[in-house]
Amino acid sequence: MARKKKTYDDDDGRTIVDMSGVELTPMFVPRLPRESKKPVQRPEEQPQKEPAPEERLSKEEGRAYVFGALGAALLIGGIFVLAAFLFIVIFLAIYNH
Repeated sequence: MARKKKTYDDDDGRTIVDMSGVELTPMFVPRLPRESKKPVQRPEEQPQKEPAPEERLSKEEGRAYVFGALGAALLIGGIFVLAAFLFIVIFLAIYNH
């Protein structure tokens, strides 16, 4: 059974944005991107330039970033473990009386 195409009073037929290449992304099972039938027109892309030597991080700076991120992650994890421990202790104290 064919559906009738909806018509709107304020539609003048102009295309604002071509949405033909946009697909709904699955939420739980990701799919690999398919090859598109027509090439997508992209603006001129600048080639990736290698950063200048003064823009690169030294080994000490890189190590400081890694250990800083690791320390922050361990601190947040420790807070969650401490909160869970306190919850269990309070729960057992209340229900063992």
